[in-house]
Amino acid sequence: MQFNVVNDNVLKIVLTSKVDVDDLEKIANSIKEGYLYDSKGSYVDFKNINCIKLDLKNVGYLYSKHLSWLINIKKICSINKIKLTLINVSDELMQLFTIADLTTYFTFEEDYTSYNTRELVNFFYDPEKANLMVDYLSKNYTEDVKEEIHRLVKCDDPILKEYAILTAGKAYDYGLVDEIRKALEDEAIPVVTTSALVVGWLNDIKSKDILYKLIESDVYDIVEAAVTSIALMPEKGDAERISFLFKNEDHRIRAVVAYALGLINDDESYLILLQQYRNEKNPFVRSNILKALTFFKKDELKDVFVEALNDKTVEVQEVAASALMRVKAYDKIDILLEKLKKSENTWAKYYIVKTLAELAFDGRVLVEDHDYYNKSIECLNSLIDIFNDQPLHVKLVFVQTFAKAIQYLDNAKNMLLEKDKEKIDTLKYNIYNFLKELIKDENEDIRKEALEVFFSISSQEAEKEAVGLLENDPSWIVRLKAAQILGSIPQNPYKDMLKMHMKKEKNKYVIGEIREILND
Repeated sequence: MQFNVVNDNVLKIVLTSKVDVDDLEKIANSIKEGYLYDSKGSYVDFKNINCIKLDLKNVGYLYSKHLSWLINIKKICSINKIKLTLINVSDELMQLFTIADLTTYFTFEEDYTSYNTRELVNFFYDPEKANLMVDYLSKNYTEDVKEEIHRLVKCDDPILKEYAILTAGKAYDYGLVDEIRKALEDEAIPVVTTSALVVGWLNDIKSKDILYKLIESDVYDIVEAAVTSIALMPEKGDAERISFLFKNEDHRIRAVVAYALGLINDDESYLILLQQYRNEKNPFVRSNILKALTFFKKDELKDVFVEALNDKTVEVQEVAASALMRVKAYDKIDILLEKLKKSENTWAKYYIVKTLAELAFDGRVLVEDHDYYNKSIECLNSLIDIFNDQPLHVKLVFVQTFAKAIQYLDNAKNMLLEKDKEKIDTLKYNIYNFLKELIKDENEDIRKEALEVFFSISSQEAEKEAVGLLENDPSWIVRLKAAQILGSIPQNPYKDMLKMHMKKEKNKYVIGEIREILND
């Protein structure tokens, strides 16, 4: 057993590979007594210690007697207001803690400071920890780590080499650029793929000739990494040179090219993307082209995104809606509203409403442009007027939009003239009444959604509605939402009512929710 004070408040104790019960007993007694000695005479006073980290990195197995002492140590720590954490517990030991039903009793953490550099890089062999170790080493890129990474980048082991290159790239170790460029021609595909990505991070222009050879590879991962790196080091003509990949039968590669052209972000890329969008049939690629087009500051793109809302596929419609929000297409509110009224595509309606919720009720715009308020009010009134004509999934997003509109009106009231404030109060009152009516809707999903939104804008009135719905609503989904709302009230005045209701409640989910509320 070894120990050291990590800082003024944390004590780390490292157990040996063969755990001795006497050591565990000594730890327990030391916590009680307030001090700890080791065989070498080292001493620690527990006066300022508020956390003990028990390091099990060397421990291969524990017996029941060891678990009993660990439980005892945990109890003693709790009495002394010291946090106990078990660190660097192997998968085998975790299985033992799971079997013993102790995973929730103890706190477990990884603490890589317990390992030397050679031990750390051996985690590259662990598929579940390799990427975590890359991040850790790149952030803690000491001279010792750097020396080890330089050694591994030149080694013959493809696994160690791959993750060493990735670590060097994330640490921006420009001293390895030449070696990583050589690795672009390695025999191992993962090494080539990682190298192709990292040379772009390190802006190694000299590697571009090799990268252009790699984009003709039959391996998707290599093509993806090479195209991305070319885009990270753009030069005139690169867009045209990689655009031939739009003819590739693999739709994933066409999608990667779209992303790369968005990164290059020149006029040539823009024209190529527009042309490909018109020709592309695959919805996944079309949606990725739309995402890439949002990187460009071109006002005419707003019309492209509006038109894309009419696409036959939900993937493209969703991206088009996000694109309109991203480019802040406030000048398209009227067009979107008109499209909403005329469209027969129900999913187009859904995404148009989501877009309008963001564009028509943005308090930040109101600060700069008070005329925007008139357009917002017109939009809100139109949404209320056409609500009943919509299919269910569109009605649900309408209800969420009304909540956002209420928040917007509250912001507007603080910055508009007195005469406008009266109009806002009237409009808010109308929305309140509208939502209260929706709480009585025949559809259970609308009742639930309306209740939740109503609670977010008028908690006291929503409480009254929730009481009635919990008692009388035929849908357990609505009763569950009502119970959740009543359970969220500070210094809950409804506990007696909830207790009474639980006696007659039949649904297990509602009963479970109420029981959880009462036990808090």
